[in-house]
This record gives sequence, structure tokens and C-alpha cells, in this order.
Amino acid sequence: ITGPAHLAGRRIAVSEGTVRAGLTHDRVPGAEVRIHRNAILGLTDLTRGRADAALVSWFQGVHLATRHGLPVTAVGPPLRVCALSMSFGRRSPAFLRAVDGAVGGMIGDGTLTVISRRWLGGLDMAAELRRTPVGRTG
Repeated sequence: ITGPAHLAGRRIAVSEGTVRAGLTHDRVPGAEVRIHRNAILGLTDLTRGRADAALVSWFQGVHLATRHGLPVTAVGPPLRVCALSMSFGRRSPAFLRAVDGAVGGMIGDGTLTVISRRWLGGLDMAAELRRTPVGRTG
């Protein structure tokens, strides 16, 4: 399996409430979508042969596979690339600035690189954030 074309007609594990269920229905003809309460259940189904693939966030998938010792491998290009974000109440501008400052500081001093490489299978999240356009809404 190297991409959506190889998923046609297969059993695909996805987490409920995520965009991946919709993406699977829209972009993978004939797929049997198996919806799970969370990503670890979908990945576990994959390792037990009850699913042929699992569609999860790359960051989350690497973290869960590493943490739980799951023999899974990320393959193919992303079906969709999007920046993840945190939401703050409109009445919390000081908290937003504090979080922005903390994350910016972690990117600047290399802390985020060290943490993400340790917990995300060698991925440098700081480098990923530098490549991803980020915007604010609201």
C-alpha cells in the first residue's frame, strides 16, 4: 500500500469525529470504513489483521505506534495536509500570547526539536511548523 489507489476495496480503520472518515469515503472507492472511538483502537485493529490500513494523523500515529510498540509503518503521501491548532476563548488574549511565546521559545531554543524527535520517531516538529503556513481565525 503506497497511496489511496491501493486502498480501494480494503478495510480502513479511522477514528470517529475526524476528517479521515470523510476522506476515505470521498477518495477511496469501495473502501470498508471501520470507525473506532480513537486512533489506538484503529491501529490495534490493523496490527491484528482486522483492518488493512489505518488513517491517522502522522504525528499521532508515530507517537502511538512508538509508545505501544505497534508494528506499523507510515506509507504513501498524506491524503490531506493541515496544521493542527489550539483554540482559546476570545477573552483570553494574555493566555494566547503566553502560549505563543512558550511555543516560539521552544522552537527557537531547540526544545521542541528535542522533544518531538524523542516522542515522534525522530520527526522534527519545529521544522514541520516552519514549513506549514499558519493563520489565525476569529
